[in-house]
Amino acid sequence: MATMIGKSGVVALAGRPNSGKSTLLNRVMGEEISIVSPKAQTTREQLRGILNHETGQIVFVDTPGIHRAKAGGLNEAMVHQARMALDGPDVVWYLVDPASTAEHEEPVVELVAASGAPVLVLINKIDRKDPESSRGVRLGTDEGLAAFLSSLSGAGAKIEGVRRISALGGEGVPELMETTWALLPQGEPLYPTDGSLSDRPVRFFVAEKIREQIFRQLGEELPYSCAVEVQAYEEGKGLD
Repeated sequence: MATMIGKSGVVALAGRPNSGKSTLLNRVMGEEISIVSPKAQTTREQLRGILNHETGQIVFVDTPGIHRAKAGGLNEAMVHQARMALDGPDVVWYLVDPASTAEHEEPVVELVAASGAPVLVLINKIDRKDPESSRGVRLGTDEGLAAFLSSLSGAGAKIEGVRRISALGGEGVPELMETTWALLPQGEPLYPTDGSLSDRPVRFFVAEKIREQIFRQLGEELPYSCAVEVQAYEEGKGLD
C-alpha cells in the first residue's frame, strides 16, 4: 500500500514591530528558537522554524516588524527581509496588536496583500487587560477591526479568517493550528524530517541569545547599534 503524502507548506508571520511574531513562533515550535525582548525590532532577518508533525511539515518564517523605513540603513534592510519572506508563502499569519490602528497597519497591509496568499488575521495579546492607547480607533474594538478588515480586503488580501489569540499564554493557538493545516496543500516535506528545528546552524542561535541579552540589559539606543559575531565555539561532552 502506498504511503499517503501529508501536508506541507510555508507559513509566513507578518506584522508591525512588537506584534508578537517571535513569541508565537516559539509557542508553536515548543522551543525558544527566536529571541524576544520588550524592545521593538529585535528580529533583524528571516528565521525559519521547521515543525514536523504526523499531519505533515510546516516551515514557519519569522520576519522583522514591518514599518515605514527611511532609505538606507538597518531599518530598510529589515523591511526588505520581511518583503522577501512574503514572496510566495502558502499561508500568512498577520499578527495585529489590539492597541494598533488601521493607519499604523498600512505598511503591513501593502505587503500582505501583495503576497497573494491566504491570510489569517490574528488579534494577539487578548490576555492583556489594559492595552496601551493609540491615536485613532483601536483594532481591539469592533469598530476598529471592521474598518481594518475592510481596508485589508480592499487592498486585495485573501482573508481566510480572524482569530483572537494569546501568543504568550497559548489561548486560541491550537484552533489556529487546525485551521492552518487545513489551508496547506498536500506535498513532500520541504526539509528533512530528522528533528532539526531550523535551517540555521548552532552558532547563529548562540549569537542571537547573546544579542537578546544585550537588548534586555541595555537601554536607549545602544542595543540597536549592536551585532554579535561568534569567533570561537567550543563543543563539550555536556553543555557547549
